[in-house]
Amino acid sequence: MQSATTSSMIGLLRKTTMMDNHFKYSTAIYRVSIVLLMTCLLLEISQNQVMAFDEAEYYREFIMTRLMAQKLREFRNENPDKKSSDRRSNESETKNIKLPKWACASRKTLKQQSDNNHVQTNQRANKYDAIINSASKKYNLPPELIKAVIKVESDFTEHAVSPKGAQGLMQLMPCTAIELGVSDPFDPRKNVHGGSRLLKQHLEKYCSLKKALIAYNAGPRWTKRIQIPKETRNYIKNVIHFYGYYKKSR
Repeated sequence: MQSATTSSMIGLLRKTTMMDNHFKYSTAIYRVSIVLLMTCLLLEISQNQVMAFDEAEYYREFIMTRLMAQKLREFRNENPDKKSSDRRSNESETKNIKLPKWACASRKTLKQQSDNNHVQTNQRANKYDAIINSASKKYNLPPELIKAVIKVESDFTEHAVSPKGAQGLMQLMPCTAIELGVSDPFDPRKNVHGGSRLLKQHLEKYCSLKKALIAYNAGPRWTKRIQIPKETRNYIKNVIHFYGYYKKSR
């Protein structure tokens, strides 16, 4: 039989061996972790080097975004900060960043450009007044309402085609145009008369301008739903806005 001293020595040797193995295992894990850490650092360094090449583009986007916001504030006369705008223009020159014309334009120039665009839109709109008045009398609709729908649908562009395939001034779908007897959706007169006829049908059916516009834009099935698409909500809002605008402009 083993003595107590021998048993103690054997136990101590076993513990020492286990500790030694544990130490070796821990050391191996430590070495692997160091290698992984170095790999991660090298990847990060390489990514930063790539980022450095794109720094000018990122900085350009930063400058452009700030200048755009600044120009909008100047145009709206909302706390214009000329020093801030000049400072960012100087920064762009230092970084050799070319700015578009609008970024260097004054508030007066921007306002003039906006007014010119407004005049051009009105000229396009007035071009179809005779057709709109003719459809207004035939279908007993306010001419301002027809005009507002055309404005929102196509912005008075007679050859407009939407991503979904709607055509012409009042954006008639091909199948709808056939049902309405519109042989050429890109003919302003035929399109406006067809669109006005459809709008009148919806108004008579739903006895509500809002529901008539929902049916015209999204389809009759949406008139029965509580929630309508965001696009249609914006459509209704814009048509009503321009309807009021054209009534005041008479």
